[in-house]
Amino acid sequence: VQHGTEEELYLAKKKKLGQDGLREDADPELLWAQVSSSKKKIGLLLMDQAFFAGVGNIYRAEILFKAGVHPELLGSELTRAEFSRIWTHTVELLRRGFISGSILTVDKHEAIQLGKPRMRRYIYNMHRCGRCNSPVSSWKMASRTCYACPSCQPLDYRAKEVDKSVVSSKVKVFNSHCARESLEERLKQPEKLRVKELKAELQRRGLPTSGLKK
Repeated sequence: VQHGTEEELYLAKKKKLGQDGLREDADPELLWAQVSSSKKKIGLLLMDQAFFAGVGNIYRAEILFKAGVHPELLGSELTRAEFSRIWTHTVELLRRGFISGSILTVDKHEAIQLGKPRMRRYIYNMHRCGRCNSPVSSWKMASRTCYACPSCQPLDYRAKEVDKSVVSSKVKVFNSHCARESLEERLKQPEKLRVKELKAELQRRGLPTSGLKK
């Protein structure tokens, strides 16, 4: 157990964190000043706790999707309107997650309009965009998988130096323990099934169950 004063154990660590969308005293103006002067990609800045406190990989994908911003754009290339959308959705999704206890990023009314009332996320760990059905792109950014919809988050002239072949790779989906989906939903993308679930579904369909899951 570490002992010490509030200054040593709490405030000193708090000073190292960026703006937290869950806190009423968060300062988006300070964050904008930091982001707009950074040469890092916004996809990296969102995962940097010294900028956006509390944002992980799932939220990064969904926040940037809802903001219509591609992860490869630099912080210094963002317009104020783009940053404002990013901050708005950061606050919205973090607070929704805190209240619901679940990472639910899709707006209920839109899910119903799309005819997908049980849809929970737009692009994270998805083959196709939940909004427009375009193939989702994925690639590695600082060893973490990054996602984007090329239609809803188009790369524009500001990202002319980006290797577009890198950001157009096909998504390799998996059974996420952080962003859980029902068996009904995962049956639509068999790669997300556990081996036991896959065998059970094959048996139900009268198909062979031998071999390896790929």
